[in-house]
Amino acid sequence: MEASSGGKDAKENRAHYAIVMSVRFYCQRCNQLLGIASRKVGSEIACPKCGFSQMVPSEEAAAAANALRAGAGRSASTAVGAEDEFAIYDDAPEPVEVAPRRQRRKASPSRKAATSQKATSSPKPSSFRDQKPAGKSAGDQEALPKSNTPDLPPEAPPVSPAEPSDEPAGPAVPGGMVLFPRRTLYVQGVLVVVLALVFFATGYFIGRGNATLQLTLEHQEALRERTLVEGRVVYRPEPQRLAGDERAVIVALPVDAVPEAPIPIHGLRPQDPDPPHSLRSLRMLEELGAMYARADAEGHFSMVVPDRGEYYILIISRNVGRPRDTDPDEGDMMELGRYFTMAQRLVSRYKYGWQKYDVHGGMPPIEVDFGEDGQE
Repeated sequence: MEASSGGKDAKENRAHYAIVMSVRFYCQRCNQLLGIASRKVGSEIACPKCGFSQMVPSEEAAAAANALRAGAGRSASTAVGAEDEFAIYDDAPEPVEVAPRRQRRKASPSRKAATSQKATSSPKPSSFRDQKPAGKSAGDQEALPKSNTPDLPPEAPPVSPAEPSDEPAGPAVPGGMVLFPRRTLYVQGVLVVVLALVFFATGYFIGRGNATLQLTLEHQEALRERTLVEGRVVYRPEPQRLAGDERAVIVALPVDAVPEAPIPIHGLRPQDPDPPHSLRSLRMLEELGAMYARADAEGHFSMVVPDRGEYYILIISRNVGRPRDTDPDEGDMMELGRYFTMAQRLVSRYKYGWQKYDVHGGMPPIEVDFGEDGQE
């Protein structure tokens, strides 16, 4: 009897006392309810049941998680407050007195029979408001203890909490590193390949276009027939003697081409020294398709025009001048003015020839005799 009495007292003590743990939460692996002091919040512990390492949540987070579990249909035995099913993870818990639960008295068999008989014989009430407990009068109704629990609002639809994963947590990400999903890397790789193909195709077509243009230019160049223009310029220092008009100027100008701006005459006149190839006037003549030459000591000259066709050929003597009272022809100067600046100063006081020629392959040499000097 004493042993049974001692066991009863221990059971009552367990009912009257509970270990007060500020933070109660469930293990993320084995779902074991754990209790620990609030000073352990934020520290890493190992579950005493399965040994899984985890972080102690705050009181608010633990209370929210427990409420979700209770709302999801968990039994009362696993809810917070069932002190016989949680593991205490602390070294000095403090006991606190808990009010004992009141036990309802069991009705006697005779009272149960009377209640059942009255329930079967009583008429059905007309409405829910008119219903009264069957078999008990107002004075016979057992007074039930009022609950101190305040009225709670209707529960929200249960939310299934995320099931804890049985897999251990992965390694921590080192500082300064950003992790991307594989799908993102695959998409970036595809975009790089597509851009490379686009750039390759663009370069191919551009290069092909340049090659086509180059072939067209070469074809047009091949269709051109470079034509040699040659001849001799002479004068008569004595009535019966011919001499080469050394340093006479010869210019071949295409009839159907006119420069955008008149060509400067500096360096092109007979009295000027031989112009260098880099002279701006010579480069403008070449861009126009014209050619420039000087006669040698024997009066011979030769040049190659880029294409056959009609050309104006200007020949200016270096050794024979015009008569003093003779001016250049106005029509010639107007036509020369389409090509050169200050055309009259280009010919200066010397005799000149301005004539249109049909330049083609096999044309005969051009012979020009300026005669005697008219300045004497």
